[in-house]
Amino acid sequence: MYATGGGSSHRAAASAPPSAWAATGGVVALAAAALLFCNVLAGAPPDAAAAGAAPAAAAAPTSTTDAPAAAATPPPPAADRPVWAPPADGNGSYGLRKGSLQQCVGDASCLSSTSVRNPSKFAPPWTWQSATGDEAVAWASLKALLARLEEAGGTGAPRVVAVDEAKRYIRSEWPGFPKGVTDVVEFLFVPGDGIVTFRSCSQEVRYIYPFQAPVGDLGANLDHLTRVRTALDWTELSGYSIF
Repeated sequence: MYATGGGSSHRAAASAPPSAWAATGGVVALAAAALLFCNVLAGAPPDAAAAGAAPAAAAAPTSTTDAPAAAATPPPPAADRPVWAPPADGNGSYGLRKGSLQQCVGDASCLSSTSVRNPSKFAPPWTWQSATGDEAVAWASLKALLARLEEAGGTGAPRVVAVDEAKRYIRSEWPGFPKGVTDVVEFLFVPGDGIVTFRSCSQEVRYIYPFQAPVGDLGANLDHLTRVRTALDWTELSGYSIF
């Protein structure tokens, strides 16, 4: 009877409800599927993951964050970068303003008989009456001198670029310092006073790198003016101002 009871015990275990086995098998199957899914993801190539994010990546770039930065143009070397270079048309750099020559401005090497507010760049006007009592003769002698110097040529020769007979105004260009700089030298007669005003100004300022200190003209502008005045035997009116 014992043996029979044991046999009936084994049969009872074997005949356990099918639902218990199904539950156990379902858990095992679910675990296996999860493990397989993780292994698939782990082995997927990078492009596959990126493909899933394609809709977000396809958004148009914004102008502030995603657009490629514009290539910056490097500035020219400091030694080659003039800070003050007036335009070549005379507007603001030479010529008459309200009937008079302009004052010296900025860091440019300059001397002018009109720069009364800047003593370091002021030079008194001249009188031609020390050489002649006739204004027409004085005017003709100035033009003739500049023409002779231009014709003679050489490293320091000027070039006459503008003449206004009615206003008694003449403008010339002279080689300046440093090499390659042009100095504009102007003369204007004051009608009826026996006086000639002038302005000699470098058309470019060069600076000492890296201190940004302007390079002087080593007296080049004064030399141009002195050369003309002494050749014509005109006199400097020391202490005189036309204003």
